[in-house]
Amino acid sequence: MSRVDCKSNRNIRIICSYVESLLGDTARLFEDIPFPEQSYSCAKDYLTDEDEWTTYDTFQSIFRRARDLVGDPDFYFNCGASAGRLGSWGRLSYFSQLFTGPNDGIRRLPFFNKNFNDTKEIDIITPPTYEKKLRRMHAIVRIKFHEDQDPNRDFIGDPYLRGIISSIPTIWGLPSSPGEAAPKPV
Repeated sequence: MSRVDCKSNRNIRIICSYVESLLGDTARLFEDIPFPEQSYSCAKDYLTDEDEWTTYDTFQSIFRRARDLVGDPDFYFNCGASAGRLGSWGRLSYFSQLFTGPNDGIRRLPFFNKNFNDTKEIDIITPPTYEKKLRRMHAIVRIKFHEDQDPNRDFIGDPYLRGIISSIPTIWGLPSSPGEAAPKPV
């Protein structure tokens, strides 16, 4: 069962970094979004604090607003794919220094998933390998939603997650996996 605050604000940091890289600021992204006023001075401070979690509805509102502001039809994938390039993982970026390479990063997706959301589980079905001829990583992952989550409601999360996974090689200066070759849920 998922908790009510099921989305880590690390996701919002990624969205915010991507929008800011394209538009120069994120002022309109957080308009009229509720936040705990007793602890934070504005919604942006709260929603970009990577130690906090928010509801799926708040996450979805910000994500859709960001897409509308940017106007990119592939926004959700491109936003996720920007995470490695922009270094918007927050403190989790430091973990990549401990990994031996992209294979190790992909193997640790189940761990990182638990630090980003409480709506689904990720399992590695086929460990990652590098296909030299095609110059890309290949892995098969299974994404299973928690019983109380409706996968149809999270249709914007699929391209976002594929973008994040495809950006893992960029942490080591390698090219990202193309969108059509990014690992897809099984």
